[in-house]
Amino acid sequence: MQHWISFLVPIVAIIMGCLIAIISIISSSLVKRKYYESVTKAIESGKSVQEIKELLGEGPEKKWNYQQLETESQRLGRYLKNGIVVLGVGLGSILFGYIQSSRVLIGAGVFIGVVGVCFILLHFILPEK
Repeated sequence: MQHWISFLVPIVAIIMGCLIAIISIISSSLVKRKYYESVTKAIESGKSVQEIKELLGEGPEKKWNYQQLETESQRLGRYLKNGIVVLGVGLGSILFGYIQSSRVLIGAGVFIGVVGVCFILLHFILPEK
C-alpha cells in the first residue's frame, strides 16, 4: 500500500498544477470573449470609440505595468531584498543539512546561498541612472 501512495503523490501534484493552469487560461479566455462581444454590440449599435472606452475601459489585456512604474532605485533595492532573502534560505538549508548530517542539503544550501550573494552583488554593481 505504501508503494502506491508514494507513486500517486507526484502524479496528483502534476495533474493539479495542470488543472490550475487550464482553469486560468479558460477563465481569461471567457473574460476576453465577453469583452469583445460587448465591444461588437456597441459598435453595431452605433457608439463611437470614445464612448465605448468610457463604458468598458481599456480592455481585459490592458493591465498595470508595474515594472514601468517603479523607479530605478526601487529596482535596485529589489535586488538587495531578493538577495538577502535567498541568502537566508541558503543559510537555513546549510544549517538544516548540518543538523541532519546531509551533504546533499549542505550542497544545495551553498548553491542557493551563492545565488543570493549574486543578487546582492548586482545591487552594488549596477549603476543608478
